[in-house]
Amino acid sequence: MSRTNLPMAQGGDGPQENPPARALQSLADAPPISPRRRRTSGPRWRKRLALLLILAAAGTAAAWYGRPLWEKARQFTGDQNAAAPADVQTYTVKRGPLRIAIIEQGKLRAVKSYPVILGTNGKITFLVEAGAKVKKGDLVASLDKKQFEDHKAMLQTDLETQKAALAVAEQAVPIAQSNGEAAVAAANTKAEEAGLALKQYQAIDVPKKLGEFENQLNEARNKLADAQKKKTDAQAQLDEKLLDEGDEKKAAEQQIDLQKQSIASMQKVLATLENERKLFRAYNYPQDLKSRQQALKNSQLEVNKAEVNAGSEVLQKQAEVKKAQTLMEHYASEIRQVDEDIAKCSAFAPADGLVFYGSEQMMRYGDEYNDRIRVGSEWYSDGPIMTIPDLSAFQVAVPIAEVYRGRVTPGMHAAVTVEAVPGLALNGTLASLASVARGRISWDNSSPQVFDATIDLSAVDPRMVQGMTVRVEITTAELANVLLVPMESVFNEAGNPAVFRWIESGGKGHAEKWPVLTGQSNDHFVEIKKGLGEGDKLLLSRPASFVTPQNYRELAEAVAPPPEPPPASVPAAPRTPASASGPAPAPASAPAAVPAAVPATMK
Repeated sequence: MSRTNLPMAQGGDGPQENPPARALQSLADAPPISPRRRRTSGPRWRKRLALLLILAAAGTAAAWYGRPLWEKARQFTGDQNAAAPADVQTYTVKRGPLRIAIIEQGKLRAVKSYPVILGTNGKITFLVEAGAKVKKGDLVASLDKKQFEDHKAMLQTDLETQKAALAVAEQAVPIAQSNGEAAVAAANTKAEEAGLALKQYQAIDVPKKLGEFENQLNEARNKLADAQKKKTDAQAQLDEKLLDEGDEKKAAEQQIDLQKQSIASMQKVLATLENERKLFRAYNYPQDLKSRQQALKNSQLEVNKAEVNAGSEVLQKQAEVKKAQTLMEHYASEIRQVDEDIAKCSAFAPADGLVFYGSEQMMRYGDEYNDRIRVGSEWYSDGPIMTIPDLSAFQVAVPIAEVYRGRVTPGMHAAVTVEAVPGLALNGTLASLASVARGRISWDNSSPQVFDATIDLSAVDPRMVQGMTVRVEITTAELANVLLVPMESVFNEAGNPAVFRWIESGGKGHAEKWPVLTGQSNDHFVEIKKGLGEGDKLLLSRPASFVTPQNYRELAEAVAPPPEPPPASVPAAPRTPASASGPAPAPASAPAAVPAAVPATMK
């Protein structure tokens, strides 16, 4: 690139006149105003003085700014033969290599890092300063333990209460077993007594009762037979002494009457005993037997009831023991969990190294995430509160913009420069490229999409630190021996690229707009495929005036890229049969013809 001082070019009409300067000169050459009779009032004189001062200022301004304003006016009026500026930056077109690269900003990331995780939530009470050197086992972060310690004290109180309840429940079990055994034994005794009473009634009481009835009946029968015999004897005596009158006869008659009464009485007694025996056999005996059998059944049910109650009481007491044991285990487990939470409130360095807050993934949240990691703030994350990277090996984490995703593939070369270390440049290789996009700003859904990539570095510098910002330049293509021009020399003219060539002739020069066909480019240079040749001089800024060739449209068509063929999936247009009036017209979408040869003026 060169900076060339070019001579001024004049138009076909010679030097241009400055109208504002001419007006000022006419004002100066005008005859002076004739003096008039002075009046006592001063306002008119002051107005004339002010007018003269204004005219003088206008003339000075016209003399100072006249020429630039006049040139600007000529530019807007379309005078394309005007002279170029006195100081013009140009570039001489030449061939050379062109490296096409994608430039992104990334972060240094240790290949191996040791996360420091607080396994619970709480208020941060201690933090090692970011960037501090620590040894393995050093305390690096802690949370407030008071809430856990208070909870543990409450759990220990509940545990002691359940221990006492367990002791009482364990003592109640043998008592319940003894009470149940006693109740069952008493019920068995009553059942045995009922069984014996039934047996005694059937084997002893009933036969005895029947025997008593039989004895009483036999005794009544004997008495009846004796009375009947006595009556018979008395009747026989009376018959023998029938003729005799006197006391003996009366005594015999009395004896007969007495025996009749005795016989009648014994007959009643005998009938009564017979009825009582029938009543006993028919009613009393079945009722008493049934009552004693039912008493035996009831006593057996009482035995079963006592056994069930005894077992239920024992099971209830054993359940209370089990409940107390379960609660004790629950409280003991909660105490162990609280102890673990208390232990999780303290984080220790897993390895020697430097401390960095957060993790690589959380760094995407920026300062909003880092503000959470400070003493006094609440910690609610399960992720690392800090990271201790291994500084012996680094990678570069870089987001690739969605527009560049199809241009890069793993294995491409990358040049890495560390912004914090001037002069440090490293070589790397694109190691991995994500297949799923994410937002460049994680919390903004409208953020541009990027693909996370990883760059493996070929070397490590001791000045490199985790999280440093780096500039990554990934080479996507390298072109050899192509025409190169600066990006500043190519302009968009009606949607097509064009340049402004500097044409020198006879010690004079002018700018000429010229169409070109561009190829690939990087941040500084662009490839020119058609329209220029080596040695052409180009302006690096848009000139105030320039010349446009009369055949500019033909030149632009000559360098235009060929039309793309229609895709294979698009069906061909149906053929229109020729009519009688002539051939079918061409489709409206047919591309315009491209000139067969490039004009001689094109290089």
